[in-house]
Amino acid sequence: MIQNAAEVDIDHVVPLNWAWGHGASSWPRQKREKFANDPVNLIPVEASLNRSTITI
Repeated sequence: MIQNAAEVDIDHVVPLNWAWGHGASSWPRQKREKFANDPVNLIPVEASLNRSTITI
């Protein structure tokens, strides 16, 4: 169980860079901001896992 907010990152389900390359670059600024802050597209993740580098 995570008890310290510093151990949590908020990540995007659909990464902003991916969205940008798939059409978000042509959206008006207000629509991009709404998408970036949409709670449906945000997920809390364990910071240590989110920041780790996995080599396959």
